[in-house]
Amino acid sequence: MPHGIRLERTLCLLKDLFQYEPAMTKIVEKLKLELQESPTGRERRTAKRFSVVQRCLVRPAKSVEARVDDWRGIAFNVSATGIGLALDIPLRLGTKIIIEAWNRKNARSITARVVRASPVEFMWFLGCEIETPLTGYELEQWI
Repeated sequence: MPHGIRLERTLCLLKDLFQYEPAMTKIVEKLKLELQESPTGRERRTAKRFSVVQRCLVRPAKSVEARVDDWRGIAFNVSATGIGLALDIPLRLGTKIIIEAWNRKNARSITARVVRASPVEFMWFLGCEIETPLTGYELEQWI
């Protein structure tokens, strides 16, 4: 799916999830950057990164059970070793979280650590390192 269509779909999901419609210019630009390689042209992950638009539920790793108050977010890219998320709350670097794909029964829950966080308008874009890398099959379930 071309980035433009994926970007539009992501923005629609963000509006639906967070029911907030600010000026989207900064968010669009940030998502374009996140969907591409780093500005230096050097990929930060060692594994191939795939663009996705996947609703997900996120919670602190110490909360083992899924709860009604889990944070709603969107995974916008995933690799065997990392995942990019958009959330409406800030998380500190080093925070361990559990990420579950919404309506994907075969997708395994991911335990990850926040290694990058940047605010854009009302959202936070998080780069997370996956604790136990995804297998090929597990990665396919997220794509």
